[in-house]
Amino acid sequence: MAKRINIRKVLAFAGWVTLGAGVLVLLVAAVQTRSSKPCAGLNIEVNDGKEHLYTDAKVIAAVVREKAGGEVKGKAVKELDLRKMEEAVERDPWIRNAEIFLDNDRMLQVHVEEAAPVARIFTVHGDSFFIDSSLRRLPLNDLFSPRLPVFTDFPQE
Repeated sequence: MAKRINIRKVLAFAGWVTLGAGVLVLLVAAVQTRSSKPCAGLNIEVNDGKEHLYTDAKVIAAVVREKAGGEVKGKAVKELDLRKMEEAVERDPWIRNAEIFLDNDRMLQVHVEEAAPVARIFTVHGDSFFIDSSLRRLPLNDLFSPRLPVFTDFPQE
């Protein structure tokens, strides 16, 4: 009787191991199949669809295409390095945060949050720049010149 119980336990354990291995194989196959499919396109959203003034979606798209090595639409999903793209987009001083990801439809989503300047600073040497709420320096912007408080005679360093 004791041998019969042990045989049942061994058979049950072997069945669970086989089932687990089968599920793992199916999962790996599904991931490989999904990553070999082409990207459906590029969607850029700045400030959650609210008004944006300091960055241009065309510039962001150009940076993403440069890091992707060409047009992202039609490129295999596994060839896209999302981390490098995100880091390249965040190098723009007017971008506070960028999130780049692929949605379930294989559309490359780029969500960007702009830095918002709070003041314009003029130094004693005649240089000028903006600062944001975290006191980060922002260069002058060709797209828009906001109406902000101005501070003059700021020491250079």
